[in-house]
Amino acid sequence: MRGYLSLLAFQLRTSFALALQYRVDFVLEGFIEVFWTVTALVPLFVIYDVREAVAGWSFGEALMVTGSFTLLQAVLEGVISPCMTLVVEQIRKGTFDFVLLKPKDSQFLVSTARVMPWRAVNVVTAGVLFAVGFAGPLRCSIWPSRPRCSSPGSRSSIRCGWSPPASPSGS
Repeated sequence: MRGYLSLLAFQLRTSFALALQYRVDFVLEGFIEVFWTVTALVPLFVIYDVREAVAGWSFGEALMVTGSFTLLQAVLEGVISPCMTLVVEQIRKGTFDFVLLKPKDSQFLVSTARVMPWRAVNVVTAGVLFAVGFAGPLRCSIWPSRPRCSSPGSRSSIRCGWSPPASPSGS
């Protein structure tokens, strides 16, 4: 485990070094990520300035959805997409065999090979959106909770918060 953590640290340092080669580009990419998040929030501010709820969703709940989207986007575009692009590039060039022959797990090497560090701005932004949605002045009316599960030995058909759909009326 310790070897994989040091390898992950090395991969992250390498990604940061590659990204910081062009410092102005690095800072500009961070500002662009903040700009896109703000543009995603503008419609929420416009809509919820006029109404208190839209289709049963409060402003705090809409912030939570936007924060979730921002966090998922950061993970997908910051880690998964660059790694997959690198794999395709290595296969095309014929250098992927060298990754497979290394003594460490090849899936780990491929999954952590390239990271776009400016996407970490989206992780921070999502954290701010979650904090404002949960504990800010616009509080989310629904808090996350653990699903209630029935015990394995019970005869109840309801397991972990799932219940069968109700039959339509008139049938």
